[in-house]
Amino acid sequence: HITQMWQQQPKRFGVVFLLLLLLYLYAKLDSKNKSNNGSLEAKNAETKTKTEFEKRVDDFADDKAVTEEQGNEDEEVGEEEIDDADFFNRAQAIPEEDWARLDNLTCVEGELDDYPEEGNTLLRSPVALLVGAMKAGTTALNKYLRQHPYVVRLKRKELHFYDFHFDRAATSDGILRREGRKKLQKVMRYANPDFSKMTDDTHLVVVDDSPRYLFWSDIIPGRVLCVTPWVKILAILRNPIDRAYSQFNMKDVASRRKNDGSIVDFERWIQKDMDDLRATGVIQSKIPRTRFAGSPEEMEAWKRYTRLGTHAPLGRGLYVIQLRHWFSAFEQHGKSKDDFEIILSERMRHEKDEVYRETLHFLGLPQLRLRDDEEFFKATYSEPMKNETRRTLETFFASYNKELYDFLGDEWQGVWDPL
Repeated sequence: HITQMWQQQPKRFGVVFLLLLLLYLYAKLDSKNKSNNGSLEAKNAETKTKTEFEKRVDDFADDKAVTEEQGNEDEEVGEEEIDDADFFNRAQAIPEEDWARLDNLTCVEGELDDYPEEGNTLLRSPVALLVGAMKAGTTALNKYLRQHPYVVRLKRKELHFYDFHFDRAATSDGILRREGRKKLQKVMRYANPDFSKMTDDTHLVVVDDSPRYLFWSDIIPGRVLCVTPWVKILAILRNPIDRAYSQFNMKDVASRRKNDGSIVDFERWIQKDMDDLRATGVIQSKIPRTRFAGSPEEMEAWKRYTRLGTHAPLGRGLYVIQLRHWFSAFEQHGKSKDDFEIILSERMRHEKDEVYRETLHFLGLPQLRLRDDEEFFKATYSEPMKNETRRTLETFFASYNKELYDFLGDEWQGVWDPL
């Protein structure tokens, strides 16, 4: 019968056949769409049961590769390598005619809110500062924190807002809080152009990792607490002898790469710094250390020393002086010491998971397991430090370390004492 129809009316048969074929294909497609919609609804139902944090983790994992493709200047830099391209250009003295302006830490335009609109990520950034010390593990902790989906990944690890980008806010009349915040927001937008998309996200945390902040302790604390009084402070302290030798090796590697002929041996380098500490009065021969420690005279000597603009391999390890200045600023501004967390660098090497958990708790972030796919603290030096040099530095740092132990409490007692 079908053959007969085809022979008698081929055109009509062809149209009927085509219609039947289209109906079949439509039914097939409709069935597939219903199946897909069912899967999507199931997936949406599953997503609704997830917490906000779990969804953030999923999104973070999905776009991690895309973000990394955008590049990060510090991404391939290890803890013991050069972590700042213009490290040497920054070593310059501050002219004395600028000192009075720098020293005026009066907070002007204080009518601004101490804490801006809570939901605006840009206005309340940074949430925390990783202030140092240099060569103590700041790069490692920064990279650990960047694994967390609530930590905003910036284009640069070190923003240096409070030291190198603060001029307009530091005036002879004091610190201009409004001007400081305007400039800070400009720096933040440069550091992450996506800030405009984060205005309503209350979970995100921005951490600025600038190790000079700890060292320049006569000025930076006042600036920080005027412009961003809500901020939390993280500091990592490393055996000052090992820290100094690590800094020297960073300088040594950089000099060799640049082939600039500026390499000096470690002993001459630290001797020059020892001379600077004596010349500026940080190391005293006339006033007993017990009376000089924490005095206004020590503060003035520290100002003279830090404003020489040197690399300060020994001075950067005089942590007790720097922490006294920071804690004094906290007290003056009525800020709780609970917002200042101090981490032992050597502990990070052996208990990094625990340190990571404690740091997340300090920052108010949900706990997340640390991925163990990156290795830090892997420096290899061309030669070890001379035993005689180490003994000399142990003697030099002994009294300062003892003051630090007493200042920080029982858990710090003897952490760097020679075995």
